[in-house]
Amino acid sequence: MTFETVVFGSYEVGVGFTPGDSIPEGGYRVFIVPTVNMGDYAMDVSLSYVDQFGNPATTTVSTSVPAHTVAGTHVQMVLNNGDSGVREVTAVTVVGGTTGETFNLESWNEGLGVAIEIAPRCQMDIHETAGWTSKDYARTSLLEEESSNSLQYTQNINTSNVDYDGDKFKLQVEQIDIYPENSAHVDTDDGFLPGIFTLDNVTMSMKLNLVPEEDYNKVDSTYMNKGFEIIASGFTKITFDYDVVLDSAHFIAELVDSSGTVKWSKNGTASGTGQIVTFVDDHFVFRVRCTAPDSPSVWTSPADPWDNHMYIANVQLDRYKPSGYIEQTTYKYRENMKQLEQLFIGGSLGTTGTNIQAQLDIGDSLATTTGWIGPDGTSVTKYSLAGNMINTGGHNGSYWRTKIYLTGDGRYTPSFDYLKYTFLICLYEKLLEWAPVVPKALDVTIDGRQLPLSIYGNIDKISNVGLILSGNFFVTPANLLLQVTMQHQSSVDNDIDVVDTARATGMWYFQLYDSTDFVYGCNYSNVEFMSNTFKLKAQTIEPNYGTEIDSDPGFLSCNPTIDAGNKELSITLPADTTFNCINSEYERHSFIWQVSGFTSLEFDYDISINSSYFILELVDADGTVKWSKNGTASGTGHVVSMTTTKWELRLRCKGNYTSPAIYSDYIKVSNIKITRYSLNGYIEQPWRMGKNHVDHLQQLDLNWTSGTAGTAVKLQMDIADTWDGTGTGWIGPDGTSGSYYTGDIQAIDDGGYNGNYYKFKIYFESDGRYTPTFTSIKVMEFIKNYLKLLKFGKTWSEATVGIVMSGYVRDQENTIISNGVKVVLESTYTFGKDTMGAVNPNTGFYQVFVKDAKYDKRHLILQVSGKTTNLSLSEYGSPEILDATTGDVPNQDLHFWKAPLCKSVAHVDSLVTY
Repeated sequence: MTFETVVFGSYEVGVGFTPGDSIPEGGYRVFIVPTVNMGDYAMDVSLSYVDQFGNPATTTVSTSVPAHTVAGTHVQMVLNNGDSGVREVTAVTVVGGTTGETFNLESWNEGLGVAIEIAPRCQMDIHETAGWTSKDYARTSLLEEESSNSLQYTQNINTSNVDYDGDKFKLQVEQIDIYPENSAHVDTDDGFLPGIFTLDNVTMSMKLNLVPEEDYNKVDSTYMNKGFEIIASGFTKITFDYDVVLDSAHFIAELVDSSGTVKWSKNGTASGTGQIVTFVDDHFVFRVRCTAPDSPSVWTSPADPWDNHMYIANVQLDRYKPSGYIEQTTYKYRENMKQLEQLFIGGSLGTTGTNIQAQLDIGDSLATTTGWIGPDGTSVTKYSLAGNMINTGGHNGSYWRTKIYLTGDGRYTPSFDYLKYTFLICLYEKLLEWAPVVPKALDVTIDGRQLPLSIYGNIDKISNVGLILSGNFFVTPANLLLQVTMQHQSSVDNDIDVVDTARATGMWYFQLYDSTDFVYGCNYSNVEFMSNTFKLKAQTIEPNYGTEIDSDPGFLSCNPTIDAGNKELSITLPADTTFNCINSEYERHSFIWQVSGFTSLEFDYDISINSSYFILELVDADGTVKWSKNGTASGTGHVVSMTTTKWELRLRCKGNYTSPAIYSDYIKVSNIKITRYSLNGYIEQPWRMGKNHVDHLQQLDLNWTSGTAGTAVKLQMDIADTWDGTGTGWIGPDGTSGSYYTGDIQAIDDGGYNGNYYKFKIYFESDGRYTPTFTSIKVMEFIKNYLKLLKFGKTWSEATVGIVMSGYVRDQENTIISNGVKVVLESTYTFGKDTMGAVNPNTGFYQVFVKDAKYDKRHLILQVSGKTTNLSLSEYGSPEILDATTGDVPNQDLHFWKAPLCKSVAHVDSLVTY
């Protein structure tokens, strides 16, 4: 078992030491832990400290930290002889390093055999008065995830042929030269065109000379090879120089892509340098084509001298580099790693010729890692885009780093976005047992909240035990772990293949998924993440002028006109016509749209109407005028904010009026754009999340906020027992695809699956005016596991270092021996269990770790002033045999035979034994 880490202080090169915490008794080992990656210079560290006995000391030798040490590495400080730990660090001296580098001085994996509780996520504080007592420790596994977006790969990496554009990694662009002569890149074809081809690598040029006194046939533009065909691996841009002299009536020089589309052309006399033509392809043709005459279709060139030619030089292609990579130079680390399980690679491909792959370098220490390997454990294979099961090469995977490979075809580049890792973490949980009282009610404090529990059944060490939790599960914080246990004899054992006592354990586990868990890697439609929530996106639409807009003259003696082709609404007022005054409360006048709600309207307008009698008004669903114009006015892109479900553009007569014989008043409104929230959208997880040993999914709580009565958020789940196997498909609380979880607490229908793996699809609905807001999902899982009961004191670190025993060293007269420095315990019963510990030479107090063995020999090593050799005293009296096989060794004094210093001695090297 381990004590919590103690940070004794911190140090910054160029600034100095900042003291930290201390411990009141005993002593812990001290480790130098860099908090940044170190540069090119090593550093030597010396300490002043208070040792495990409370004595001040200064290290006589320094501890070196190598250059380029990775942040988080633990380097143990070398203390003075006889010191096994420190209580406090009082001063630090550093030689070397680089200004600004920082490190902490910390304890690490320190254990002294005292029972402490390590529980995941929450602490169950059981009242001792209720009859609960501490039981042994057991190990379980917790599935965790960790995401790293592309921004996190801009530091501590090596890269090749890739760039980070502020959002994603992409392949770099390069320029390649086209060498014309004797090159696989260039092919020539006269294309029924008499001419002389010249290819020259010195001038990097290609020239086609037409021939005098030759017959030239008209050639259709669809014929491809008529000149120089350049075959490349893919490109995005062409740069070249040209010189063209061609009879413009009969010939044209053209640059044609692979589909026959002309991308550039010249005739007559023209020249230029650095001409750029941009298109995406993998080959192209420079050609000269005879374009005339139509009849007859043959034209004869004049006699010499006659110079018509196409000269192309210095052709360069811009293309994406064919491959590149991003390689982490530092390792990720997780304590208590049980298994690195899954890798999800997030990104997008440019086309079928591009790819994103990865390899992992994995180990349980930095000294022994696999090197870069793929899913079959070799360096040949690579993990592919999306989800992958990880091959750890036989390691748990405490340390790992990733290398991401990008490949392209020159035309397109893939875009690497993020990585997501899934792994199992080993944890140690304290199990509890209680007195056989039937029944008994008690209170349990979980995260500071009192919850009533009831115990039922015949509670003893071999019968079933049950707990009933009163009230609502969701009154407790998210991620709460509440444990119910049944103890029985079973062959289920996580560590040793023997029949042993185990507990069948059920845990109600609250898994919280807040909105940030859906930011990376999901499929989205019409939603956006903002202010730590998801909402529907705003969208701009145009009305369907032919089907969605209704017209009504509104007692006006005129005919409204809808011109769908020009996206225009218009009214022309007739001459010599009597118009009656219309009250502003009359609704239907002219043009109406009421397909959905919206938040604003944008339009162009052009009006010319008598301002004394007519007015153009924009009215909402409540009849409120939101905008109006009269007289002569026009505008473009005018925006009116109005949150409503209908708009009406109406022309209203304000007073009785007869138009003159010659009259041309009109209104025109066009290019209408409507802004609204998307009417629906969704977030869909493409892969399932999982946790081992799920017995069933119990309840779901969907948390969202309504914009108004016309909005909603609802949810479906896809549940399975494997991450990639057949599951329920998208279903709701009644187990069908037609139902949805809508909020509050609802029971989960798991479709007959245990629910080890599941994913969500979250649906958004709106009336256009408002958006709902999605916040989080809580899932209550019931997890079953079999946990081995371990003997007291045999936690994971005690099995390695043993259980501490302490006391005083005494002679045959029971007097404390004051000049002892080390106790040595030997076992002739068990091989490899010998141990030794430090003794305080002033007080005679010793501490030593003892393991699962019987110790029948012991020695006390002394330092005597004036002696050039150390002295060793043999055991005397009690205990005759020190039995540590029970796992619970009491602290006790150890006795040794102390003879007069004049007694004869036997020399063994530099050790004198009495």
